[in-house]
Amino acid sequence: MRKPFFLVLSLTALMLSACNMTQPIKLTKPSVEHEVVVGDMTSEKSLGFEKAIVTIRRGDTIGAYVGGRTKKAGSGHLCNYFNGGNITWGSGKTTLAGRDGDLSDIFRDTLTSIGYKVVGDNSIVFERESELNNATYKVAARVTDIKANLCQLNHWWDGRPLGKSNGEIMIKIEWSIYSTLQRETIKKIKTTGYVESTEEREDGFLMLFFDAFADAAERLGHNKHFVTIFREDTTAVDPVHFKNTILIAKQPHYRSLKNNLKSVLDSVVTVRSPSGHGSGFFISDNGYALTNYHVVGESKEATVKLSAGIELPAEIIRKDKIRDIALIKVALSKSMPLPLELNNINQLDEVIAIGSPINENLQGSITKGVVSAFRVDEKSKQNLIQSDVTIQPGSSGGPLLNSTGNVVGVAVAGYTLGDSLAGTNLFIPIKESLDALKIVVK
Repeated sequence: MRKPFFLVLSLTALMLSACNMTQPIKLTKPSVEHEVVVGDMTSEKSLGFEKAIVTIRRGDTIGAYVGGRTKKAGSGHLCNYFNGGNITWGSGKTTLAGRDGDLSDIFRDTLTSIGYKVVGDNSIVFERESELNNATYKVAARVTDIKANLCQLNHWWDGRPLGKSNGEIMIKIEWSIYSTLQRETIKKIKTTGYVESTEEREDGFLMLFFDAFADAAERLGHNKHFVTIFREDTTAVDPVHFKNTILIAKQPHYRSLKNNLKSVLDSVVTVRSPSGHGSGFFISDNGYALTNYHVVGESKEATVKLSAGIELPAEIIRKDKIRDIALIKVALSKSMPLPLELNNINQLDEVIAIGSPINENLQGSITKGVVSAFRVDEKSKQNLIQSDVTIQPGSSGGPLLNSTGNVVGVAVAGYTLGDSLAGTNLFIPIKESLDALKIVVK
């Protein structure tokens, strides 16, 4: 007696679906505990996506190739007929994306759609890097967990692979928000992204991951701690208030740099800290010296190398991160201070920079140029002197002198075009450096 066709068909399908019995793993779905309505965002604050990394350990389970049938209604296809079991992470710590690529686009499109100003559009050819570098905040994503239940589709009748998949995925991300004004990470926020899709897609796992990343990014945009950054005036950072004024003696001005060159060079030092090296110069005869905040960072101590090669310990006395200036005290009984010119200088005035560019062996390097312009930093609102005098990494914190050898500014930053110097360098006016640290010349 012949068995009915539908019974043979059912038994065949049952045999096929029974070949892989892997069960789904449990996924943690997102919480809405800290989510709020975004509302109006200020257009003055911009976001730039910096990078995304994964810090999952090699060999950790990140999902399962589940058995059974696809959830897509009506298809009845089989899941993972030829391959079941767990999915493990095989890469260890890895970078998923930098400023370019799909994740950058997803982040920008997602946050833009809910009201944030996100810069760095890949379609912009010119000024894109400038936009990213000048973003008020930079965001980096650290993927700490991935869990997925995947269905790689096999045909319901003969089990042949269909080259498509669907399923569900959860990713956990720790977002770091870096303030370019304060030069530090001001907030870390954790969000979870989750998506379940019955759509049968090629590159199904990758598409699921992208969708979950977008979900996690959108939850970041609605996170109350993140929203607060853009609703409050966090760009206006109060100046540092020091209780006591530090008095330093006024030094007689030099009338000729050439005639006093040895004294000037003896006044300029190399400053070494855990973050690297920079330059500095004495402003008093009892060991006070100026350098940049970014040269010493959060350190409490540094090492100062004199022009004669002698190295001495130094204590970080005061610092102002926004003005990027620091006062250090060198363990020296007698130092050679540079005279300070507190009056204004003018465009086309000749200026000279001295420092330790590139490496410490180049201590005492001299370069000459003119005052090109006077600028105001867009974010910090701080005044800056622009000059074409050449400075390079390691010159930071060194003095900018007028033509007769008196200090008019402190080297702080320079622009580059790719790997080349742009001839556009910035200096902090000496009076504002002293004012920021509450130092008075008497």
